[in-house]
Amino acid sequence: MLMLISTVVSGVLLLVLAVSYFKTVQAIRQDDVNEAMARAQRMKNKRASTPLAGA
Repeated sequence: MLMLISTVVSGVLLLVLAVSYFKTVQAIRQDDVNEAMARAQRMKNKRASTPLAGA
């Protein structure tokens, strides 16, 4: 009986850790995407504000 309870508790703990891990990985990926988009926007703004050579 004790082995069954410990197995269930371990399974629940493993499930919680797995969900937490995947949420963290997803948040990191989303942050990377947001940062890349912001970087691209800054580059676009910089290019737009730079006067053309010879103009």
